[in-house]
Amino acid sequence: MQRYMEHLIDDIRESAKNKDENIQYVPPVLYNLPKHLEHLPVIPQRKSYEWFKLSPEAFPEAEKWDDYQLLYMCVILRSLFEHYNINVELSNDLPYETVYAFLLKALDTYTTAEPDASNQISFCSGDEGNCPFGDYCARQEQGYCDTWNIGQHWDGFIILAEMEKDRKAQGEE
Repeated sequence: MQRYMEHLIDDIRESAKNKDENIQYVPPVLYNLPKHLEHLPVIPQRKSYEWFKLSPEAFPEAEKWDDYQLLYMCVILRSLFEHYNINVELSNDLPYETVYAFLLKALDTYTTAEPDASNQISFCSGDEGNCPFGDYCARQEQGYCDTWNIGQHWDGFIILAEMEKDRKAQGEE
C-alpha cells in the first residue's frame, strides 16, 4: 500500500504543479442572452476532481491506510483543495477517517476554482439534529461548521513528522 500511496502523492503533486493549466476554462457562447446580462462573467463549475485532473476512484477507502498514511492523505488532500482556492468546511476535531471520507465526497462536488469566487464546499445544512458530522457537530455557540482551522491543519504536519521519526527509529532497531 505504501508504494500505491507514493504514486498517488506524485499524482497529487503533479496536479498542484499544473494548477494554472488545469483551471483554464473557455467560457461557453451563450445565445439569446439579454443585453443587460452580457457584462456578467461566466464562473465555471466542475467537480473538484475534474479541476484537479485526478480520478476519485484512485483513492481507496480509509480502512486501507494505516494511521500514518491516512493522516498524510488528509493533509495532502486538504492542501490540494486549498491550493486550488477551494475551502472544504468541516467541523473541527473530526477523526481523520471522517475527514478523509468528507474530502473524498468533496472531490465529487461541483465547485469553481476561480481565485476571486466563493469556492466553498459545505456539508452542513445548519440543522444540528441532522448534522453530517454526528457527535462532532460544531454547534453554533462553538463556531458552527467552522472551517478546519489552520491549527489543526499544521498540527497534522507536526504529528506526521513525529510519526515518521518513530517509524524510522523502529526500522533502525
